[in-house]
Amino acid sequence: MRTNLKYMFYKYSFLPKRLVDFISINLNQYSINDFIIIAGGPRTGTTWIMEILQNLKGYKTLFEPLHRNRFFLPIGFPPRLYLHPKTSHPALWQHLNDVFNGNVVSRMPHYQFSIKDVINRLSSCNLVIKIINGNRLLPWILRMFNPRSTFLILRHPCATIASQIKSGWIGYPRELELKFRENNIEIIKKTILKGASTILVDLEKEKILKRIGRLGSMLELLAVEWSLDYYIPLYYRDNLSVKWIVYEKLVKEEKKIFNDIFHEIGKYPTNNMKIKFKRPSSTASAEKIRTERQLTNWKKYLTERQIEKILNVIKWFDINFYTDQPEPRYELINNTINNI
Repeated sequence: MRTNLKYMFYKYSFLPKRLVDFISINLNQYSINDFIIIAGGPRTGTTWIMEILQNLKGYKTLFEPLHRNRFFLPIGFPPRLYLHPKTSHPALWQHLNDVFNGNVVSRMPHYQFSIKDVINRLSSCNLVIKIINGNRLLPWILRMFNPRSTFLILRHPCATIASQIKSGWIGYPRELELKFRENNIEIIKKTILKGASTILVDLEKEKILKRIGRLGSMLELLAVEWSLDYYIPLYYRDNLSVKWIVYEKLVKEEKKIFNDIFHEIGKYPTNNMKIKFKRPSSTASAEKIRTERQLTNWKKYLTERQIEKILNVIKWFDINFYTDQPEPRYELINNTINNI
């Protein structure tokens, strides 16, 4: 009961922000071709990059337009949707067309309710759109729409999964995230199997589905979800106009990687953005980014056996960036993703 009351208070606290965004829609004319997409799995650094790019002049953020908790979506929309790029889906197309045109107000806008941020919301007519459950949909989105730039963040699966387990955030609708926190393996497994059955293109689908069905830990199920999230963009990589960002490189060489990001966008970083390079996102628990801690914290949280289980699962999907080494094998990533 207390949890529900807390959630209701949290939900209705967004009403002033929603009003600001509603007014903004009626004040500004948005450009359908001048929006930026930041995609990646849950807990991979997407919010961090979004909160830096929101300082671009003329841009404001839109947080998770594919998340049912935040938007009214087409009926039957699953937590992670895959569509073949040539598939027709009028309801989803209309929703995203409204999103990219700036005609949609989030139920729970993600920005600070300060004078500066409110002025920015009211005056900006371009969007930075952050999505953690759209990796599998990216080929479809990029065939249907034409963003200014699209960034896809890749983070070590062990680091990603450790953060998901600690935070309880896995990019699902609220009712499923509650099942995850209750360790309801069968409900989560059913959801993952439903998604997996639609997207295993070049792999032995039945064999992998049987393996997933035999899994008995949430850790391994999250490893499957991580693998599925990156399998599709890797499968279509040759025809996907995406700039890949490796989280570990971003933390180690933040100035260089952010300069590459701004070069891709065709903008220059302001001093305010440079200050934020060393600050974690509002969804992180740390007060500032410490390189070694960011890259090694998961090793203290996971046992060697758990790490082995995660890496064994992602090998089912022919993803070989990560071995038994503590950090990604960048040479393997470079061999697979040509424009990293």
